[in-house]
Amino acid sequence: MAKSHYQPLFLLLASLLFLPTLHAVDFKYCNGIGYVDKITKVEISPDDPSTVTISGLTRRGLVYAGTVVVASGIGEFNIPFKYYDFCQMCKCPMLSGTNFVFTLSKILIPKAFASDKLAVTLSLISRDQTEGVCVYFDFPTSANSMLNQASE
Repeated sequence: MAKSHYQPLFLLLASLLFLPTLHAVDFKYCNGIGYVDKITKVEISPDDPSTVTISGLTRRGLVYAGTVVVASGIGEFNIPFKYYDFCQMCKCPMLSGTNFVFTLSKILIPKAFASDKLAVTLSLISRDQTEGVCVYFDFPTSANSMLNQASE
């Protein structure tokens, strides 16, 4: 039987259909207009809604350090509850114009700060400047319920 030239392409496309997908969510910049650096996508895993993946782009000089702060959005206030070292999640130093992607796993909002809004602030440090990029988005309350049940 003759092998079609299109068979490998068909198999590749078929296999992509079975990869776990992330669900992109709408997000807004905390200041309403954006920042020097740019967040391009926020995704929540459908298999584990406590896992958030954030993609972005640097637009400043050489980035050599950074911090990611996760906060619960309550009214006009963001109450931080988790901190990450950006350079442990993404390779530093990072040149201007570099795309980055990092994943925050097992996000559990403390009961005292329970909210359906999550704010993530990324503070990148370069020789030129230090400025944070803050975005907020709806966070499924099912993620908190799921993790609370698992920890009990």
